[in-house]
Amino acid sequence: LKQWATVVFNELIPFDSAINLGPREKITGKDYHDSAYKNVQIQYYPMRNEDQKISNVVLVATDKTSEVQATEKAKEKESYVTMILKILNNKIQFESFIKEVDEIFLQFRNAYSIENNTIEFDLCMMLFHTLNGGFGIYSITKLQLMARECEESVISAKSGNVSPLEYIPVLMAKIDN
Repeated sequence: LKQWATVVFNELIPFDSAINLGPREKITGKDYHDSAYKNVQIQYYPMRNEDQKISNVVLVATDKTSEVQATEKAKEKESYVTMILKILNNKIQFESFIKEVDEIFLQFRNAYSIENNTIEFDLCMMLFHTLNGGFGIYSITKLQLMARECEESVISAKSGNVSPLEYIPVLMAKIDN
């Protein structure tokens, strides 16, 4: 912010260009469902002295929380309608996919062994990737996101030389969700 203010007040670049370098919004909270969520949009207006040099900047902060929440809820509903239509238009394929999901969850139990302190990261990765793709086909976005997060967890665990005993509870918690 200090560097940005230096650029603005020294007029190193035109003000209209400089404002694009400054903070444009402040977002707090995990996501728009979070009770602590706030979305504040920030606009800047120069105040010039008699020499037409910038002497101050007026900052206008506008709380856009309700607007953003309404927009996101509308997108969520639209996504839900898309999901329902894809499922209804592909009932047979969707039923087949649901059976495959059941089989995938059974395969997760074969992917690790607490007794042998082993976990087949590649198998887990493939299973989560399959879930990710399948949920994506039917626009089941929440489950697709969860599968993608699990996929990323497996990548992290695999590259971090994590002990399977440490990772198995994490994996199982994700699967149980």
